[in-house]
Amino acid sequence: MTDPLAVSAHERGVTRVFALNLPKEQIATFVKETYGPGDDDYDWPLRNALGIDALDHDFVEVIDLSDLSEYGLLQYLIDGHGVDAKQIAPDAARLSAITGHVVIVSSSAFGQFAQTLAPKPPLDLVATYREAPPIPPMDALPSESAKGALETGETAQAPGSLNRGLLIVVVALAVVVLAVLWLVGGGS
Repeated sequence: MTDPLAVSAHERGVTRVFALNLPKEQIATFVKETYGPGDDDYDWPLRNALGIDALDHDFVEVIDLSDLSEYGLLQYLIDGHGVDAKQIAPDAARLSAITGHVVIVSSSAFGQFAQTLAPKPPLDLVATYREAPPIPPMDALPSESAKGALETGETAQAPGSLNRGLLIVVVALAVVVLAVLWLVGGGS
């Protein structure tokens, strides 16, 4: 990835971090999308500050770093966004020094539209990171104990058929006992 501001239509697994340099009381207005009565009456200061036309709010996070005080932005990017720990490690001090709010924009936010970001104040690009590569699948380990053939032998009787036979004998015996009792009782 040569230009961190260039977004290709097929971009996947990229996370961009921007410092949001606004007073806390202005954040809510800056990140809010507003719709007017007409089709062209749409405004989103955050999208405008990124200098782009297409942005899906579902893949944009605005984070107050005081909420991550014990966890930290670096660990949040690794665990929450899958950023490669080896790639982000050199930026640990810089990420720890950021205060206030950050905006985290994932590749999916651009809706598969090629765009070039042109951030302007109050946004400042901090860094662009890629997701950690997936762990390759492991091949089955060869084992001598897994090789060979099964020995053939007699097939054991299924437990269900033994129980069923016993049940038939008990029921038949009960019928015989009842018949004898009926004959003995009916003959008196």
